[in-house]
Amino acid sequence: MKSTVLNFKVSGIIQEEINSRLKLGNACYYSVQNLLSSSLLSKMLKIKIYRTIILPVVCMGVKLGR
Repeated sequence: MKSTVLNFKVSGIIQEEINSRLKLGNACYYSVQNLLSSSLLSKMLKIKIYRTIILPVVCMGVKLGR
C-alpha cells in the first residue's frame, strides 16, 4: 500500500509539472501571437520563432531526440 501512495504522489508531482510547463508555453505563445499570425513573416521564420521561444519553455529539462 505504501508504494501505491508513493506512486500517486509522484504522479501528482509529474502532473503539476506538466500543467506548469503548458501554462508557461501558453503564455509564451500569446506573447508572440502577433508575430505568428502576421502575413508578413514567412512560415520558416514563424517555425524558428516557435522553436526558439515556445518549445524550450515547454520542454525545459527534457532531452529531445533530434
